[in-house]
Amino acid sequence: MTKLIFTTALTLTAALLFAQQPTLRWTPDNPQPGTAVQVTFDPAGSKLQEPFTLCIFDFAENKPVATEIPFAEKKGKFTVTYTTGKNTRSVSMAVKCGEKWENNNGAGYFLKMSQANGKPVPGALAAETALYRDWGGPFELDRNVEIALKQYDAAFAAEPALRTEFLESYLRVLMANVRGDEGKAAALKIVDEVAQQPGLTENNLKTLIRLYDRLGSAEKAKTTREKAIAQNPNGWAARDLRRKSMLEQADINTKIAMLEAFHKEFPNLDEDETNEMNRIWSGTLRNLGSNNRWEDLERCAALTTPSVAASAYNSFAWNLAEKEIDIPRALQMAQKACDWTAADIKTARPASQLPSEWNTNMNYTLGSYSDTYAYALGKKGDTKAALEWQKKAVDIFKGENEEINERYTTLLETANAPMLEKELEHFIVSNHATPVMKEQYQAVLLKTMDGTKVAKKMADLEATAQANKRLELVNSMLDKKAPAFALKDLEGKEVTLESMAGKIVVVDFWATWCGPCKASFPGMQKTVDKYKSNPDIAFVFVDTWENVADKEAAVSKFITEKGYSFHVLMDNDNKVVGNYGVSGIPTKFIIGKDGKIRFKSVGFSGSDDALVEELSIMIGILQAM
Repeated sequence: MTKLIFTTALTLTAALLFAQQPTLRWTPDNPQPGTAVQVTFDPAGSKLQEPFTLCIFDFAENKPVATEIPFAEKKGKFTVTYTTGKNTRSVSMAVKCGEKWENNNGAGYFLKMSQANGKPVPGALAAETALYRDWGGPFELDRNVEIALKQYDAAFAAEPALRTEFLESYLRVLMANVRGDEGKAAALKIVDEVAQQPGLTENNLKTLIRLYDRLGSAEKAKTTREKAIAQNPNGWAARDLRRKSMLEQADINTKIAMLEAFHKEFPNLDEDETNEMNRIWSGTLRNLGSNNRWEDLERCAALTTPSVAASAYNSFAWNLAEKEIDIPRALQMAQKACDWTAADIKTARPASQLPSEWNTNMNYTLGSYSDTYAYALGKKGDTKAALEWQKKAVDIFKGENEEINERYTTLLETANAPMLEKELEHFIVSNHATPVMKEQYQAVLLKTMDGTKVAKKMADLEATAQANKRLELVNSMLDKKAPAFALKDLEGKEVTLESMAGKIVVVDFWATWCGPCKASFPGMQKTVDKYKSNPDIAFVFVDTWENVADKEAAVSKFITEKGYSFHVLMDNDNKVVGNYGVSGIPTKFIIGKDGKIRFKSVGFSGSDDALVEELSIMIGILQAM
């Protein structure tokens, strides 16, 4: 029955891939700031799954405020009411549909606030552009750099003063469009122009200092910093200078004294400065723990944020438990890391982060720390408590973290738990079992079954697991036109997406400095080898975000030394990676024969076999279409 359901579901899902698109509407069409907006979502025919949640970024200045509102259903239509802020200039929206986004096919939905006369409020278009480019990641928007540049240019043409306010964001977009020395020169020219303007605020000067630093103009950064410090001797520029001094301080005791004095003088910093201080505190805590200065570590941990302290405590707890040194301390530190993180989930969300995104990320952190606590409890010999905390970690990760699953089933075996066989079978069927767990399962079966029956049982489970994975992937399929590209390979030949029309194309974004990218390459080589004789399947490895002078030479050296047979394309100006909306690498896009992105895969799980299997299933699905 199960297999029949899988087959039927696959057929139906494939047939409905091109179903009717959902619609999102709102009234009034052009709301004024501080007014209520009724938003209606009609998912009819789209096959999107509930629950439906309206996710919002409301931009007034600097950073948007993130909000989520569940839709209320009435006669098949879903509505919410949202009241914009009194100073709102633009609002971006998307609908979270279970695990998928309805985001207007990557373009996003935007409300530009209007004045009483119907014209947009000042800065509406610039705010919309910032939402699209800088804050479009959570909504999985395209974040196309060419579109963003055109919109910024149009906004500044209408309101020239906006360029100063949105300078940092604008120059990121400019330099993504115009790379190399030309882009740097263009950016520096604009920064110089802004620096000459009268009446610059402390925040304006802060932006100029940061930009001059990034553009390598040390003298201009120094001059601007001096101007800012003269304007406000205890302001951001002065504090930043002190932070630089702390970072450069080699003596740990002197650095701690500087940090403590700074904290006493400036106990209440904004989010950005707190994050900058956290980077210094993080390195300091690592130094103290590595040298077993536990009392100093505890004192300094109290002066930083709970998240930084918890990260350090968790790391040292794992190391102590792994080496079986001072298990009581390991337990104490692991428990504190869990307690701090659990409290942070409830109280520390930044206003600009979506609640669901915050909760997911922080819960995963709590899951990792629970795993550490369970590990330390196991080293102590408290199997019962270790199982309780390990199960928490498994549940938080929804049983999808194979390493955590393996530690859980190992504890179950140690405890002679009766549910061991059932739990192992569940992990195998859901494709989240390690080779060790599969061997563990076979050993359990061999206690009551002969080898032939065990082999058949395993084969049946593996077949069911593959069917489940296939169904999961079919249900995650995308329907989005792949952005065109024209890039040169390492031989200098131009390769376009158009030249591969009619083929299934796997586009893998990577860089030579990216650890997960390089870790995934043995699995990618196996996948390339598997399909090397199939002319209808193409693999291109798009090198991007490189930070070396001679990118081609560095990439060619890496590929040659490793012996990979990859077709590498060079995204030297980072335009293609921007047009594909990539926010982290490795990211793979699997493009169908119709030129549409059908699958997107981010990161690397650590398993070559799992990578080959997943890509093979994706390719098989597209071959059948």
